[in-house]
Amino acid sequence: MKRILSSLIGLSLLLASCGQPQPPASEFNEVDLRKDTTRDVPAEVAVDQTFKGTIAGQDRDFDYYAFDADADARLQINVMSSSVKGSTLDPYVKLYMVSDDGWPLLEKDDDNVYTPGETGLDSEIRFNAPVKGRYVIEVTSFKLVNDPEATDNNPMNLYTLKVSKR
Repeated sequence: MKRILSSLIGLSLLLASCGQPQPPASEFNEVDLRKDTTRDVPAEVAVDQTFKGTIAGQDRDFDYYAFDADADARLQINVMSSSVKGSTLDPYVKLYMVSDDGWPLLEKDDDNVYTPGETGLDSEIRFNAPVKGRYVIEVTSFKLVNDPEATDNNPMNLYTLKVSKR
């Protein structure tokens, strides 16, 4: 009886330590951008590069990416979660031009082209760069946008980000 009880206690401790499901490590390798970088020191992303990330690891996670663009460059930013298997994220994206004022140029939520069978929660920004310069993308959960007390720390908040020419 003691043996069975000990086994059950050990099993329950093991199960309790498992927590929420984790994304496959090989698919979503992301630097914790909120801890290691800010809007002033973001991760570099190149045009036509796909970057995989998660909005998790802390209660209010924001990921930052930067790229350079020429004046009048016609670009598109896609933050996709509905096509990522198991993702629970409703992504929200902001685009900043690196300047003294720090105000966002554009903010988008659920503005992608709808594909039948998908949730339609992906975010998309299409823009023409007003000047040659450096631009910063902020990605977070829609749950965090207008509520400073809200939290969203789910390891299944998976997304892909792509900046492309259009």
